[in-house]
Amino acid sequence: MMTLFEDNIKFLEKKHGCDLQAFEKSIKQSLEDFERWDDFIEWKAYSESIKELEARIKMIEHIE
Repeated sequence: MMTLFEDNIKFLEKKHGCDLQAFEKSIKQSLEDFERWDDFIEWKAYSESIKELEARIKMIEHIE
C-alpha cells in the first residue's frame, strides 16, 4: 500500500517538477486551475496516508 502512495507521489513530483511544499506554494499564488488543485488534493492525501501508515507501523513495533 505504501509503495503505491510513494509511486503516485513520485509521478506528481515529476509531472509538476517540484515537491509538495513548493507545489502548494505555487498553486496558492496562481489563478484557479482545477486540474492542478485536483493534483494537489490527491498529492496531499497520499502524503498524509504515508504519515499515518508510518505512525501505525511505529505503534505496532512499539507494542511488540
